[in-house]
Amino acid sequence: VEVILDKENFTLEELLDEEEIIQECKALNSRLINFLRDRTQVEQMLRYIIEEPPEDAENKRVFKFPFIACEIFTCEIDVILKTLVDEEELMNLLFSFLAPDRCHSTLLAGYFSKVVICLMIRKTVPLMNYVQAHQHVFRQLVDLIGITSIMEVLVRLVGADDHVYPNFIDVMKWLAESNLLEMIVDKLSPAGGPSLKETVQIRWSPVETVTVTGGGGGSDGGDGVSSDGSGKWRRLQWHTQSGLGHREEEKMEFEGCHRKL
Repeated sequence: VEVILDKENFTLEELLDEEEIIQECKALNSRLINFLRDRTQVEQMLRYIIEEPPEDAENKRVFKFPFIACEIFTCEIDVILKTLVDEEELMNLLFSFLAPDRCHSTLLAGYFSKVVICLMIRKTVPLMNYVQAHQHVFRQLVDLIGITSIMEVLVRLVGADDHVYPNFIDVMKWLAESNLLEMIVDKLSPAGGPSLKETVQIRWSPVETVTVTGGGGGSDGGDGVSSDGSGKWRRLQWHTQSGLGHREEEKMEFEGCHRKL
């Protein structure tokens, strides 16, 4: 890596082809990170992750570069992730993978999901702000729920707790007011087809109820959520079963909200 960085001119591809690049990223090699954090490099790494390679592409373009690009993002280097979440065009590029007219290979879907889950954990607020402003992302995710890695994104999104979201109560109120859960139910209904039902099995069960109290007085906003944030949340378990085995997650649901499974 240092030999490449010492060159007067070098390319991102030269670095991605270098065996030690991930080790150097984890070691926080400052020269390497300063290069990779550049908007142009972040955009190109995103394209490797979300765009199908040309039919005549070399093997390293098909397999190695997308894999290494994904690994760089999931090294959770703050300045690289910041470049991504601070640029709406780059976020649009990332989520363009979900567009219905795109090819959604299992390989690239896995890379896309890893990057999004990394952002959920390390850049929670800007990611949730983006999704709130682009709610078509919900529909696109649900439409692809038959892909296990995309299902994982949905599980993380609606099954998160206060250890994931610093503004947990606000996020849960917003999710309760959205129609995300109805979209999931509709997709998994008999009309969704037997193949999808065999791929994904989801059920909810209440395991405990907790009380959340907000400041100040307020009245019910009409959707079951008191305007002062007071009320009861039910902790629900999300059970999923797919070809990769059984998984359990939990979420919080506001008691009294009319949007329930």
